[in-house]
Amino acid sequence: MLEKDIVSKLQEKFSQGIVSSVSFRDQFTVTVALEFIHSVVAFLKKSPELDMDSLNDLCGADYPKNASGRNAVVYHLYSNRLKHRIRLKTFLQETAEIDSMTDIYEVANWLEREAFDMVGIRFKNHPDQRRILLPEGWKGYPLKKEYPVFMPALAGKYHLDDSSDGKE
Repeated sequence: MLEKDIVSKLQEKFSQGIVSSVSFRDQFTVTVALEFIHSVVAFLKKSPELDMDSLNDLCGADYPKNASGRNAVVYHLYSNRLKHRIRLKTFLQETAEIDSMTDIYEVANWLEREAFDMVGIRFKNHPDQRRILLPEGWKGYPLKKEYPVFMPALAGKYHLDDSSDGKE
């Protein structure tokens, strides 16, 4: 099935939940309303004609000037049997939570933890919502646009909570 046909099926099934779809170099990105994202992902996996059995990637992104929500979560889904793929994107406000996909794809556990750790996106019903790359107690989220680029700036807002000076 062609990716444009997948987009058509999604628009037919979730007419209220599909915000937009764009194609760039024959790769489709479908923007889904936050309240529909879990249902759309479940449909793509469970539908035999779509069979998106693989969550290849899930990442968080920061769009500080986006009116739909500062945070974005992007899902890259693939069907190993049918050899087609689709990219889904949803936006949420910085203080909002998004449904975890761990009940659909087990691999979402680690990927969602990374999105939490790097961007600060919180996932509802996640089995182990804690940092995965940075140490517990780290302040801030390195992939946020306001995160300082140079290490001297870490002396203030972004550092470990404990009183260690970083020397071992």
